[in-house]
Amino acid sequence: MTLSLAIILLCLAIGRVGAVRHRELRVPLSTNSAIRNRSQYDNHRLFEYYQGSDGPELQGERLKGFALHLQHALQFDAWILSYAGKRACRSEAKLRGEEAKKYLMRNGIKRSRIKVIDGGHHENWGVELWLVVRGTSGPTPKPSVKRQDVQLIQPKSMCPKVRL
Repeated sequence: MTLSLAIILLCLAIGRVGAVRHRELRVPLSTNSAIRNRSQYDNHRLFEYYQGSDGPELQGERLKGFALHLQHALQFDAWILSYAGKRACRSEAKLRGEEAKKYLMRNGIKRSRIKVIDGGHHENWGVELWLVVRGTSGPTPKPSVKRQDVQLIQPKSMCPKVRL
């Protein structure tokens, strides 16, 4: 039995085939969602999603994984679809999207490769991170809450500070 066959059998036995496959492709394990959640369109796919209940550490980890993938997959641009919650501040979705953009730029992604879209409102705020083949159209926002059903937070000092 050859050494490579023995390694493959060992990996099968301990359930680490996914890790070996990802290592060979030089794709971080966190991008598994990008592989699994392929869009019906070939030009874009959802990479990751985070929301308020995830906490800042997890949000940062997801953005870090996204930035790492973009550094190695130069054929893709980053599209950030940001949604405010049903109870939100004015321009909250745009601010959250811009903060994610700043994070990506601090991690080596050029501004020209990042597009931020205010997607409207969902029950709770959230940010979708999309991989889009450069030069093609990206995803369409899908708000789930009508604008007239949104409660704006007043005064602005009551709004959460967005930092990543």
